Amino acid sequence: MNSQILIEELSQIDYKALLSWVPCITLFVANRMHDRHSYKLVKEAKPYKISKVKLPPEIVSKQNIIDEEKLQATILKDKIKEFAIVITNNFDDTNLRYFYNNINKLKTKYMRPIKGKNDYTTVGIYIGFINHLKVVKSDISNSTIYHELFHMTSACYNAGVIFSGFSQSNFHILSKIGNGLNEGYTELMTERYFKVPEEEKIYDFEVSIASHLDKIIGKDKMESMYLNADLYGLIQELKQYETEDNVMQFIANLDAYTYRAKLGNLNKKVNKETLENHIRNIHKFLCICYLKKIRKQIQNGQISKSNFDSLVKDFVY
Repeated sequence: MNSQILIEELSQIDYKALLSWVPCITLFVANRMHDRHSYKLVKEAKPYKISKVKLPPEIVSKQNIIDEEKLQATILKDKIKEFAIVITNNFDDTNLRYFYNNINKLKTKYMRPIKGKNDYTTVGIYIGFINHLKVVKSDISNSTIYHELFHMTSACYNAGVIFSGFSQSNFHILSKIGNGLNEGYTELMTERYFKVPEEEKIYDFEVSIASHLDKIIGKDKMESMYLNADLYGLIQELKQYETEDNVMQFIANLDAYTYRAKLGNLNKKVNKETLENHIRNIHKFLCICYLKKIRKQIQNGQISKSNFDSLVKDFVY
């Protein structure tokens, strides 16, 4: 199987059948198309100008100490303490600068459920620019708490921009990029390091995409970039295999998918063709990147040609 044959096979996938098992797909809606040209971050008007995080001095010099007294005063002290133990046991201090910067100033509050325009309900939220974590008291599940704490662990607010995992939000121009990828990788980390019951798992499609990026970039490098809010670094990694324009469109397609999943409007008909196109383009991008990676490894003698079929099959399926 060569790369061209695989791409041709991808074009024959029955995306309508694929959509039948995507959770809540019948409630999705296409309010507006997301496009790479809609992204305007920091002071740049072009979508490919992603800001590279420059750590404020207070974060660079922050000591790796958890204030136990402040932690005891939070309403979620037991969950936060368990989270802190797991995180500090699995990651070194170079990947926990934002964690230590945020943990001792974290404010926790209860909130009411936020009903979306479809059946989706928000039961937990981390607000990066004020370092607040809010949860619904009756729904303090592992998935909710630890998912939001990973957002806190990977967040930095600087000069009007929230850098959070693989997303960037700019308050000045009301722009956000990478939300779909960020939610997927946040949930992947949550499920990887904590026991999350099957019924509590969320962002299934986004998690699948995030796990495929692990296979392309490498798990350790992906985790480090996520914890350091390095979307710029991820884009540079993917540019080894695709153009910057195509990388940005991949991120835009996943953002559009997530937007439709969580912010649908039941008064409008579901545009399944649009959703099929998003899914097709997302999968095609990932496959092209992976195939180019394998080809490079074969050329460099890192892997044998005889392993090609099994590697591709493992990635695709």
